[in-house]
Amino acid sequence: MTNNSCRKSLISVNNELVRKILEDKFTLATTSFSNVYLGVWEGKNVVVKFFHEKHKPLAQKELSLIAQLEHENIIHLIGAGPSLPLNCSFLILEYANCHSLQNVLYDFSGVHYNLVNTLNWILQISRASDYLHRLCSPSVIHADIKPSNILGFDRLRLVKLGDFGSSTTTLSDEPSVFGTLCYMAPELWTVRSGEKLPYSEKSDVYSLTVTFWEFLAREPPNKILKRRDVADKFWSSITQRLPTLAGCPELLSIIIESGWAVNPMIRPTMFQLGRCLTSIIEQIFPVDSIIQGVDIPDDCLNFLKKL
Repeated sequence: MTNNSCRKSLISVNNELVRKILEDKFTLATTSFSNVYLGVWEGKNVVVKFFHEKHKPLAQKELSLIAQLEHENIIHLIGAGPSLPLNCSFLILEYANCHSLQNVLYDFSGVHYNLVNTLNWILQISRASDYLHRLCSPSVIHADIKPSNILGFDRLRLVKLGDFGSSTTTLSDEPSVFGTLCYMAPELWTVRSGEKLPYSEKSDVYSLTVTFWEFLAREPPNKILKRRDVADKFWSSITQRLPTLAGCPELLSIIIESGWAVNPMIRPTMFQLGRCLTSIIEQIFPVDSIIQGVDIPDDCLNFLKKL
C-alpha cells in the first residue's frame, strides 16, 4: 500500500524492552482478539496492544496497514515486536491523554461540550477517513468508526482515529472482522437479488454519521435500537433509522439523513462531508478564533483504573 507521505522508520521492540515498558501496566481494554495496556516508554505513556496467540495473524495484518499511514488525525504507531518483520504479536501506539470519546460521553462526569466541538470532531475524522479513502492506494476502509475508536488530545481540540483491527482495503480478498452492529452500514448485512451488496468507502460514511448523531444526542444508538434478541437487532439495524433530534438545525438533519441512507450511492463522500462541515463551522464560528477546549477531569486516569 502506498500513500502521498513517507513514514519514519518503525521501531522494532524486543520482549525484554516491552517487559520494561509494562512494568507498571494496567489494562485499558480486553477484547476477544487482544489485551490493551497502558505502559511507559522513555518517560511517556504509551499504549501496548497485545494480540492473543491464535490471533497473531491479525497483528501482522494491522501492522502492515497502519505502518503505512501518516495523518494528523490518525493515531501514531511507535513500534511493534518482538521480531520484525516476520514475528509481530504486539503494537506500541501513542497514548491519548483525553482518552476516547466513548469515555467522554459515558464514563467521565461533568464533561460539557458544545456544537462547535462536535462539528470539529466529525470534521477531523472525516479528514482522516478521506485520507484513507482517496490518498491511500489501494483505498483503506476503517470499518469500525465509533466513539471508542476516536481518541482525544489537547482538551479534545484534536481527535484521532484509532484501532485498525477491522480495517481492510478495497482490493483485499480476505474477510474482514467487521465492527459494532449499530454503527454498521446495512450493505454489510443485506442481500438483494441473491447477492450481498458490496461494501465501500461509503460504509465508513454511514458509521461516522451514526457517531455524529450520538455526539448530538448524547446517548448510545444501541439503546435506541435495542430489541429482544440478536435477530431483531440485525433487522432493526438494517431497516430502522435513529430518531430525528429535537432542536437539531435543519442542515445538520439533512447531512445525517443523507449520511445514513440505505442506498450507499446517496451518501456523500468523506471529502464532501468534510467540505460541508467546514462551511458550517465558518458560518457559526469566527475564522480566526480558537475552538474552545473541553475540560476533562484531572483524575480520569485513576477513574479508568477502577472501571
